[in-house]
Amino acid sequence: MIERTQFDDVTALRATWARSRQTGYGVHIFVVRGVMIDTGFPGIANDVRDIVAELRPRGVMLTHHHEDHAGNVQLLAELGVPISMDAVTEEWVRNPGRIGLYRHFTWRAMRPLTASATPFISDALSLLPTPGHCSNHHVVWDATTDTCFAGDLFLG
Repeated sequence: MIERTQFDDVTALRATWARSRQTGYGVHIFVVRGVMIDTGFPGIANDVRDIVAELRPRGVMLTHHHEDHAGNVQLLAELGVPISMDAVTEEWVRNPGRIGLYRHFTWRAMRPLTASATPFISDALSLLPTPGHCSNHHVVWDATTDTCFAGDLFLG
């Protein structure tokens, strides 16, 4: 299920499915000026496919490798959407390790990125390293509007 909220030029998509609602979790995907921030979790792959078909993002930026944020990276690569991510994130999404039972239940395990991912470079958005939640965590900084988009902030 996708709940959509519009904030000026930012579309906030809050994604849940039956399992994540049982555990009380959801995740946000943001779209700003045609750029998608994160891909959501594997359990909503069909919804993400619909979002891409409707909004036609010119690229996606990944905040980090966890399955609730990068879980559909293979799908977006298959759909031809260019992807921005750091080298560590790319390594981890190409070789995702085993995840705990609660993460598998809540989100499902992600498909590894096996496709050749076209690199995406944004003219106004930047990935800035903000380790804390995980070593490869980034925020997306919008220099045009001084807006910061964070994946999981600094949860510990």
